[in-house]
Amino acid sequence: MIVDAFLEWSARAPKERRIEAADALARSYLHSKLSDQDRRKVVTGLFALLDDPHTAVRERLASVFADRRDAPPALVLRLVDDVPAVCKPLYARSPLLRPTHLVDGLHRGEPGIDQAIAKRIDLDERVVGMLLELAGVAACMALVSNAYARLSENNLEDYIARFGADVDALQVLQAHRQLSPELQCLLVSACAQAYQANAFVRALVPDKRLERLADAARERALLELMDRLDGQGCWRVVDALLLRGVVTPAFVLRAALSGQVPALEALVARLSDVSMDRVRTAFVHARPTVASTLLKKTKLSGDVRCILSMAFVLARELARADVPWTAGFFAETLLEVIDERCSDIPASGGGDTELNDATVALCHSISADIMQMEARQQTGRVRTPTPGSGDLVIQDDLELGLETAVIEALAA
Repeated sequence: MIVDAFLEWSARAPKERRIEAADALARSYLHSKLSDQDRRKVVTGLFALLDDPHTAVRERLASVFADRRDAPPALVLRLVDDVPAVCKPLYARSPLLRPTHLVDGLHRGEPGIDQAIAKRIDLDERVVGMLLELAGVAACMALVSNAYARLSENNLEDYIARFGADVDALQVLQAHRQLSPELQCLLVSACAQAYQANAFVRALVPDKRLERLADAARERALLELMDRLDGQGCWRVVDALLLRGVVTPAFVLRAALSGQVPALEALVARLSDVSMDRVRTAFVHARPTVASTLLKKTKLSGDVRCILSMAFVLARELARADVPWTAGFFAETLLEVIDERCSDIPASGGGDTELNDATVALCHSISADIMQMEARQQTGRVRTPTPGSGDLVIQDDLELGLETAVIEALAA
């Protein structure tokens, strides 16, 4: 009789009173000691409220039952079929929803529902995969930010593949997830491409210069990453880069001019398909014939191999003399060796001992970039990541270069 009276009253009551009544009826179901018969009547009243023309009434029911395992399951399932304003709390928190219910919710294609599901604390592998496949960027960013969500390497790679052109999405990934060196390589490349695709920048900066800025920033960030890894870590990074076509002659030359011996050893080892120990033995212990054979197996051009060999020799001599070096010092010193070699041997671009003029010019450009970035770091212009933090410098490096290019374009 009480429920009958309630239903009769609710047909005439104003919206605000019906919201209060819905709250009271839902809480009585959860907290009152009811007989089985009275509980069934309360459930009947709750179901009757699902037909209320105002969503605020159903929203109140959903908010009361969202966190409760003892909520009426059938009522919860009816509420999750309601409009997003009603069902979002349930998709975000209800312990009564199974993975199949969540996947069904994703198929609705409602951004608000996708984001609610992405924030749950009990997401399983299947739902995570479906989110990354079906949900929009906002929901996937929420998923990456969700400390309770377990994302595999494949999940994170899918995220980068889908949202590699969205700088904000990449920044969220960098801020909230610890990435393996291989995934950091993917993130670096994606960041460079995202900034390069920026419509405002493309309208002001010539394509060729923009491409150079993006490539240089990507190479700097990758080498910054590799500088914090041991030899095997560098090898894994090089392997990941090769699979994605990122190991270019310019990248190899930047590694050489930076004096990053572990990165150079990993590049030669992976490109020549030999062990790191064999490469280290050939170059550290000065075995020229073996070293030359290994370099030829890399299939790099003769002049690039020549500069690689010079870099190994210089690093070995500096190590023997116990001379510490920075990337800028090494680049400047190696460039002097290269220029001296060019003055001794006419440049024509033929064999291993000849240096192509375009390659030498590229070395000068890379060296200038290395020395400028070192000066900026020393003066605090560029953020320096703390060792082991996994923090990447691609954003600061590229933004700084683009900032200069845009200022010049606006002033022209």
